[in-house]
Amino acid sequence: MEVDPTWLQSLASEDGADLPASLSIRPALAERLLAMHQQRMRRRTVAIAPFVPAAGEDTTDLRRIADVLDPDAAGTKPYYLLGRIGEGGMGIVHLARQRSTGREVAVKAMHPDRSQSSSAYLGAFRQECRITASMEHPHVVPVYDAGADFMVMKRLTGHSLEQRLREPNGAQQLSGAVEALLKVCDALAYAHARGVVHRDLKGDNIMIGDFGEVWVMDWGLAAGYQPAPDGTWLAPPITDRNQMCAGTPMCVAPEVAIADPNLFGPPIDVFMLGGLLYRILCGRYPYDSPTGKESMKKAAKRDFPSLLSRAPAAPFRLVQAAERAMAWDQGDRGSLSAYAADLRTWLHTSGAAAEAKTLV
Repeated sequence: MEVDPTWLQSLASEDGADLPASLSIRPALAERLLAMHQQRMRRRTVAIAPFVPAAGEDTTDLRRIADVLDPDAAGTKPYYLLGRIGEGGMGIVHLARQRSTGREVAVKAMHPDRSQSSSAYLGAFRQECRITASMEHPHVVPVYDAGADFMVMKRLTGHSLEQRLREPNGAQQLSGAVEALLKVCDALAYAHARGVVHRDLKGDNIMIGDFGEVWVMDWGLAAGYQPAPDGTWLAPPITDRNQMCAGTPMCVAPEVAIADPNLFGPPIDVFMLGGLLYRILCGRYPYDSPTGKESMKKAAKRDFPSLLSRAPAAPFRLVQAAERAMAWDQGDRGSLSAYAADLRTWLHTSGAAAEAKTLV
């Protein structure tokens, strides 16, 4: 289909002044164009709201990176603050603008509680920076800059896979989720070829952009199972039981729960991909116990309800793919490429749309 460039330009403009003319040219796209434009403007309105710390709010993370980040546009430092995007266990992510290019970026600063409590956390943060920066792949968020306790990344817009899965049900959503998993497989194939295992794959760590882009996020728990092709280790290897036992308890592999470092490798990611597909098909993770400790106990025994018992109408090909990926023995899980082939086979099957009736 031939696309008129005027409506693309109107979507990218600040105020959408040309949007009415675009809608008259493409009336069939009017509803979709308006929705896209309104979504962009809602994000922009929130994004450029100045950041004003609440009374008593800890801004230590900002003081630690004050040499590169101005509190507003009046300064001369490489970046200036626009707002706060979110906060995790390891760091706080701020929205900023790069002064030299004018583009919006995400600045992740180490969480003040972590940075002041232990040098181990600082080492882990720097490790995450190095690993993420080394993953130069279309489905891994790009890192533009980094310092001792911050990193500057591409500013992503969209929603996490977990958020998407909570949206209203539909065949299009299931197909879209499977397409997103295939892109995750591409990113992991790249990482595995470079000797890196992600080992924290879950819906919250997969970002889906407004135009179908997919990024695998949060490489903070990534570890190495072999050197990269050039002989370097991009991530530290797992050498003991304490290092092995890490990940999201809701869908970890049994070898992680029993902390066997001799079994560390790509099959751990394959198992978690199976757990993600399980979540997509039935609306729950395999080990959805009230506490992480209880989930880990179940994971150590691979004790979870069968997928069909939770989602009897789920497409059988996808059920098979999930169950094989979550096999107890690593050798029975199949390779990452085999898992991706299973997804692709279902997606390209003529009856896929009819099978994908709903997501729980």
